[in-house]
Amino acid sequence: MPVGSAGFYYLDVTLEETFRRHLTRPQANEFSTEQTRSWYRPRDLLGTISERVISETSSLRDAVELIAADMGLVPTPKLDGVP
Repeated sequence: MPVGSAGFYYLDVTLEETFRRHLTRPQANEFSTEQTRSWYRPRDLLGTISERVISETSSLRDAVELIAADMGLVPTPKLDGVP
């Protein structure tokens, strides 16, 4: 990807995983499970641009390596669950 280009990524996380991850945040008490449920939209891709979907099973390291590879900073990794 040339310098100045942008990549678009979507972390595909289930509602249950969203709840689990939210509980680890400092803001966990700022809004309720029901509020989160009302905001949640599964697979809420923009639809107007091509987004690279990252599975919730990907580690942070996997996601960073994928993005770095897309930007041409490292060789392309082979990840399970990531097209």
